[in-house]
Amino acid sequence: MAADVTHDLTTPPDLCVAVCALAALGGPCVFDRFLDRYRLDGRTPVPEPCLLRWGLWLESAERHVADTTLPDGTRISTVFLGLDHNLRGIGAPLLYESKTFGGTLNQQQERYATWGEAAAGHAAMVERLREEHI
Repeated sequence: MAADVTHDLTTPPDLCVAVCALAALGGPCVFDRFLDRYRLDGRTPVPEPCLLRWGLWLESAERHVADTTLPDGTRISTVFLGLDHNLRGIGAPLLYESKTFGGTLNQQQERYATWGEAAAGHAAMVERLREEHI
């Protein structure tokens, strides 16, 4: 019966969860117990309980908050991750990440709970790197 269901972003969440459970060899995916998945509605994160719906959204979503390349080639990228990286489970979900590629802060990363925090964190990281070159 599950094979007759169109499984896409328009699938109702309750039906989607049922289809995912059936598709996972008789039970829900083991990862469902450990990962809190989110997608964006505009700039607002919303929980997505269905792995397949989340994956479909992730394939085509524009997740960049900001992306800056400095004159020396250092790149700072800030994105919506789609997974909660707050591994302690205390406080708000950490759903955004700024990361540097190159320069004196190569591979440094910061994580944030909201789009606004991520945009401000990106700007602060860019400013810090620019000040180092003055």
